This record gives sequence, C-alpha cells and structure tokens, in this order.
Amino acid sequence: LEVEQIVLADLKTYYEADEDSYGYGALTMVNMITWLEESALEDVYQHPKLRQCFENILDMWSGIGRASIYGDWRPTEPAWGWYLCAMEKAASVYQDGRYKWAARVIFDNYKRTLQEKPEWFHHHDLYGLTLAFQCADDTVQEVVPNSSSKVIYRNNGCPERAILRAGWEAGDLLAMVSLASGNEHGHSDPLAINGLIGEGVILEDNGRSGVEPFFHNVLHVVDQ
Repeated sequence: LEVEQIVLADLKTYYEADEDSYGYGALTMVNMITWLEESALEDVYQHPKLRQCFENILDMWSGIGRASIYGDWRPTEPAWGWYLCAMEKAASVYQDGRYKWAARVIFDNYKRTLQEKPEWFHHHDLYGLTLAFQCADDTVQEVVPNSSSKVIYRNNGCPERAILRAGWEAGDLLAMVSLASGNEHGHSDPLAINGLIGEGVILEDNGRSGVEPFFHNVLHVVDQ
C-alpha cells in the first residue's frame, strides 16, 4: 500500500512516459492502464496531468495511422497494439470520439502494414490488441480531431516538441520538431525534424539501430 501511494503521488504530480520515445510511451500507458484497473483506481484518469498525457499521444498521429516520432522505437517495431489500447481506453474513459478515431486509424495502418510486410508481426501486437478489445467502448462515435499545430510541454514546463500539422486527413502533412535539449529528454537534438509524414512516411528518426552503422539523431530518407 505504501508503494502504491508513492507511485500514485508521482503519477498525479509528474506523470510522463518512462522515456518519451515511440514505444516507451505506449508501454508506460499499457502498464498503467492494467495497474489502475486491477487496483480499482480508475478515478485517477480524471486527473488533469493524466488527461494531458493522452492528449500528447493523440497529437502524434496522422491521418494514415502513422506517428511522427523519435526514439529507440520506430513504427516498424511492435507498438501498434499498445497505442491502440491507450486510445481505446481514453475513448472509453472520457467518452471522446477523437481517441476512437485515432484507434481506428492505428488499426487500419496495422492491418495494411502486415499485409505488405508480414515479417513485422510481433507477439506484443497480440498483447496490445487483446487489452484494446477489453478497453473498447463501441458506443463512442468517431470524431476527426480538429486541433492545429501546437507545442508539447513536459510537466516541468519546458517545451519538448512542436507538432506542425496541415490537417488530420490522410495525406495531410505532419512534422515533429524537437525543441528540448539533452537535459530534458534522451535526444540532444534541438530543432531536429524527427518525423515527417504525408501520404507516406517521408522522414523518420533512425531509431536505435535501424540503419547500420548509425544510431540516434540520424534522419533516414525513406521515400524519394
């Protein structure tokens, strides 16, 4: 009980992903969702810090169901199901159709990607998809988000990234520009464009070891 209270206090005061890169945000959310449900602590979702975290995740996505991201985890690695779970849970808890829309475009991209590249399947996907099914409330109707470009702040008030968005439809340009220094997150690359998406992925962060021999803070041109 003492440990639970310490974790809850931290969650309400400082809640952020363990590492703010692609898959770690999803993994943090899935573990938190499981813990809050099993501990009957779902009232925590109403805390503004936690609601903002779901908003920050929503802002990552494009109309083709891909995220403008950086970090060890790239979209080619298994995080679809985990993000789907996070968005389905948010749609259910907040009765907000924007999250339901995000869940659907993530799932559509997941299906499309595995049809083209079945070797990218990972058992983590099934874990996330199972939890997403348990979280889903299909009475919530999809609503296309209408927010525009914005700056995402960390809970200490420092600006972390700028989301530059032309719109939410498939094909609309979406870019993410890193603003924070290495003191604020794991990437020491302020003003780097960490992701650019249109009808497909144009630029994305190289991830941990996506294209040898390069590692962090390298952009890889994926669509000429």
